[in-house]
Amino acid sequence: MTRRVPPQIISSSQFLLKLNKGSNHTLFCRGEGSPKPTVSWKKDGRPLNDTSSTRVVGDKVQLFNLGRQDGGIYACQFENSVGFISQPIKVIVEGE
Repeated sequence: MTRRVPPQIISSSQFLLKLNKGSNHTLFCRGEGSPKPTVSWKKDGRPLNDTSSTRVVGDKVQLFNLGRQDGGIYACQFENSVGFISQPIKVIVEGE
């Protein structure tokens, strides 16, 4: 019999990231569970989609040429048939 385990986050980017305007950065979040959970990302409560400055690749979000509009609360979410967990990551973009 397979043991069913709700998702757990085993590592992620720091909760608060202060990044420089114009820089590139990758957010990450790793989770586990049984059955294997699916991962999704949100920004400020809305599903995060690829744009010219953002690329979602599984448990990572790549941010390019950061601007003020890229600041906000990102959240990785892991879900399986046993449960759900979310990890927020606050991004502040600094500089002129």
